[in-house]
Amino acid sequence: MVEENLTKIKKRVFVVMETLKEFDSDTTIYSMLNSLDDSINKIDSSVSSFVDILDKKDSVDFQENAIKSIEIIKKEVAQLKQLCDESIVQYLKDNIILEDWTTEIEKEIAEEEEEQDI
Repeated sequence: MVEENLTKIKKRVFVVMETLKEFDSDTTIYSMLNSLDDSINKIDSSVSSFVDILDKKDSVDFQENAIKSIEIIKKEVAQLKQLCDESIVQYLKDNIILEDWTTEIEKEIAEEEEEQDI
């Protein structure tokens, strides 16, 4: 189950990376792509370690090792999410899509006008 979830994440990240490659001449995007790749590799390694721990259920320190491993994976996934939310998405909004406060107001006005038409 854990490995299947990781595979789903990898597929999503792959699509993001392929899309961002169109902008990889931008050094910031290139750096973000490397960070994304590093994050996925860390998570992959941690999941592999976790699976190894699960194979040793009879070990005296199984519970302690499993909990530590889960905490490491949670931390790495949170870091990946933070990278995506705070760096990549924000950079795309600010520099590629050029989305700012006026974009939000435009959307709100359009929604209000659409509601009035209904």
